Amino acid sequence: MTITHTVAFRLVHEAGSDAEAAFLANGRAALTSIEHVRDVVVSRQVSPESQLAWHFFVAHA
Repeated sequence: MTITHTVAFRLVHEAGSDAEAAFLANGRAALTSIEHVRDVVVSRQVSPESQLAWHFFVAHA
């Protein structure tokens, strides 16, 4: 059985900044280090109706 989690969020870092890139990379690294996590996807929110700019999608067994 696979369990998935999606977390939508926005950052205080400027879009396209080194700080934004570092946060996303560090978040992905932290999530993939969790036991049983099979997949982590970092994606940009595309809905103009949402103020949340990013998603972490995590799948684990």
